Amino acid sequence: MGQGRSSWHALRSNVRQTDGNKNAIRRRQIMKKTFGTMMVAAAVVLLTATFSFAEYAAAGANPFPFFQLGALIVGGLIIVSLKSKFGKMYASEAVGAFALYAVFISLFTNPVIDAVKMLVS
Repeated sequence: MGQGRSSWHALRSNVRQTDGNKNAIRRRQIMKKTFGTMMVAAAVVLLTATFSFAEYAAAGANPFPFFQLGALIVGGLIIVSLKSKFGKMYASEAVGAFALYAVFISLFTNPVIDAVKMLVS
């Protein structure tokens, strides 16, 4: 009877260790997901700031493209929320998608349209 009891305690301690390992693995996954989302958010902020600076340097303060800046901010928020919701999305995919979106938005600003008009005529 003494051996049965010690075997039961050994089995019980193994179950506790397994549950602890599962919790540690889950915490690590959550932290990895949170860190990836923070990196995407930082890239969105940096790309948006770069867009703002480039537009201000190219066109000045008068015709500043506030609509495009707003569209860029909303797009960044959507991409960050998608990265937060879907853990299997890589941070590089989200940053790449936002970079392409920023290029697309910048194509429809006055300095770029003026440059295209000059090239065409």
